[in-house]
Amino acid sequence: MQIGIRSVGADERQYHNAGFVKTHLMHENLDLKKLERDILRELTDTVYLTIDVDGFDPSVMPGTGTPQPGGFMWYEAMKLFKAVCAAKKVVGVDVVEAAPVKGSNITELATAKLIYRLMGYLR
Repeated sequence: MQIGIRSVGADERQYHNAGFVKTHLMHENLDLKKLERDILRELTDTVYLTIDVDGFDPSVMPGTGTPQPGGFMWYEAMKLFKAVCAAKKVVGVDVVEAAPVKGSNITELATAKLIYRLMGYLR
């Protein structure tokens, strides 16, 4: 499942439209309570989370390969992660696509804090 997608190329669109991966586009999911319900309903009982920092708004995670406006704000994402960790058996987590920005450590600090929070949410 992919959540928070904001920009999709032609090849990716074909893949998503074929139904191989359930995709929640950001502009279609502005009601975060509904998104949370949908995610929890659609996920299996056991999940592995891969968190791509591209999913965050660049104001939260500026250091990424493909920054796009309109991503998740910090507390929106934390609420979703906490809900998933409380309702499902999370067997592993990884965080990808963090790319340092010269002269700034915002992304590195936010990524470290994200991992710290996720460790606290796991049961």
